[in-house]
Formats: sequence, structure tokens, C-alpha cells
Amino acid sequence: MADIKILLVEDDKIEALGIKHILESLDYEVSIIKSHEEAIDEFFNIIPDFILMDTVQNGDNTANKLSSMIKKLNIPIIYLNAPFEESKTQNIGNKEPQEYINNPCDPIELKCAIELAIYKNQVENELNESEGRFRSLVENVEDVFVRYDLIT
Repeated sequence: MADIKILLVEDDKIEALGIKHILESLDYEVSIIKSHEEAIDEFFNIIPDFILMDTVQNGDNTANKLSSMIKKLNIPIIYLNAPFEESKTQNIGNKEPQEYINNPCDPIELKCAIELAIYKNQVENELNESEGRFRSLVENVEDVFVRYDLIT
């Protein structure tokens, strides 16, 4: 899995280092960014395969902009939630994450969630490509053939 680059957006340095340690022990390459705003600025320097992001950060209202950008680029994402803070997930709104996971993270749960999100993203991409090819075929068909079998 070393070929998978994860962008971790977490403003708490201790939590970020703990999660980074877990992810590196699972053989992921990890970059830590401390704010949503910084993530927007540095995103194309890192070009991650996957994003793990704190749901809401103090004083940071750029999360929707970042989430919108991530969605357009079709990158899987999991949001980190502090335990028992459901109110934070209500602020996510239209971000459409793959999944939420509580922080602190259980390493096995985190690994499964990441692998599932990446797999789901790959399947959705393949489905969209297949749908596009089928749509193109149907839209470009010039003749329609109909075969009737008359049984008398």
C-alpha cells in the first residue's frame, strides 16, 4: 500500500502525529496539513490518493470549499469525528464523504475504512466509465434493427 498517498488534514498536532504513526505502520505514505485552508493551497503539490480530514476546525470555514474541490477531483475521503460530537457532522452539509470515523482511531477500523473507501471509489469510477461508453454507443447509433419472429 506504500503507493497510496494520504493527505491528513488535522489541526491538533498530537492527534495528527498519532494518526500518521498508525497510517505509516499500515504502509501508507502520509502528509499532514494543519488546516483546510492550507490543504487547498498545498493540495496540488501533494496530489493525494486519499484524504482523511477533521470534520470541523476552530475558526476555519473553508471546509466546504475543500470538500467541493475533492469531490470534483473524485478523491475518496473519510472525515474524522471526535467521539460523541454529532453536532460536528451536521456542519458537514453537502460534503458527501465516503465515511465518518471517530478519533482517536482504532488502527484496524481505520485500515478497513480506508480500503473500503478506496475500493468503493474505484468501483464507482469503473461504473461511470462503463455508463459513459454505453451512453456514447446508444447516442451514436444511426440505425436500429428490429427482429421479429413470426410463429403461426
